[in-house]
Amino acid sequence: MAKKKIAPTLETRWGHRMPDPLPELAVDDDEAARVQRHLREGGGDPEAERALQAPSPPVTDLLLRYLALPESTDLGSAPWDQRTCDALDPAGRRLYRSTHRKVEVVRHPRSWGLFFAARALATSPEGRALVLRRFREGTPDAREQIARALTEVPERLDFVELDALSTMLDGDATPDSLRALGYGAWAAYRRDPATAFERLAPRLDAGAIDDPAGRQRAIAVLVVLSKETRPDARWGGAIRPLLRDRLLGGYAVWALDGCPLDASWVEDLLAYLHLDPRVVNVFDLQALKLLAGLADTRAVGVFLEALAKNSSSALDVVLTSFERLPDERLRAAFAQWVEAREREGVPPDWPPLVRARALLAPRDAPLVHGHAIGREFTSLNG
Repeated sequence: MAKKKIAPTLETRWGHRMPDPLPELAVDDDEAARVQRHLREGGGDPEAERALQAPSPPVTDLLLRYLALPESTDLGSAPWDQRTCDALDPAGRRLYRSTHRKVEVVRHPRSWGLFFAARALATSPEGRALVLRRFREGTPDAREQIARALTEVPERLDFVELDALSTMLDGDATPDSLRALGYGAWAAYRRDPATAFERLAPRLDAGAIDDPAGRQRAIAVLVVLSKETRPDARWGGAIRPLLRDRLLGGYAVWALDGCPLDASWVEDLLAYLHLDPRVVNVFDLQALKLLAGLADTRAVGVFLEALAKNSSSALDVVLTSFERLPDERLRAAFAQWVEAREREGVPPDWPPLVRARALLAPRDAPLVHGHAIGREFTSLNG
């Protein structure tokens, strides 16, 4: 008699855990049955996806029962820690990767099923109440999927829901949690933009960013600010010290995009670009953009450096700096740059080349095919 095969035990010493099996619910409607398969398999059925856009009563009943299942918000656990993996011997690394993959194969469809169910139920008061309750009870991973579903239609969120979502900013800060922290920061800002500075600026204080978790929360706040077109003017003062930090500075320059800046920012931005004493970071286009907007001669050296490195990605912002600040050093450098591009045979209608020629042309000289008439006449007559 053949021995019954025993399923191998999952290696859990690294924190990996399979989610509990998901029960199958009884349904007597073909569309609801199709939707249930869609949820259990994590998608793949366009007809079921359409049914979720405007749920019928049988589908709504299924969704309510599905989301009420404790297993629907149990996504298991599949942490990935590269340092832990690297510290193992070859056999251990293979086991670590294999264990992670096994859990992810189950977690992936379960996560999508939770997202689909929460998104579909969020259109009705009864459904939203259940979604919010499961959010409050859920694990960090489940809360992230529910937050993703709720924020698909942000204007539908009320103060109570924003208040609940904002608690995600104080959740666990791990390499995998930046998106969840982002939902929390966004909700904390949106629940009352008028008082957001008082509540969130402390997240950027020196004491708040002295550990990895605090730095991740600061990044989440900076990312939210980078999407605001007219943030509170006080944010500039809270962000300025972060320009001295190589990692946070990269997010800070984006958060400054909507802030009113004056000439006092030039030295801070230049210091940020010179954080590495070995090289000027002329590839941070956002910092260059902020400097170009300030149109200050103290920044000319950085723009000359960017042009000298012939970085095509920085060309537009360097041209903008020349447009706003017609400094003679920039004029001479661009004249040489244009001549070099012409010798290389760059097409004459290349937009940066056309723009550079226009900026170099005398202000009163009309252009013909991107060239100033005066310059052409001079060259033809020696």
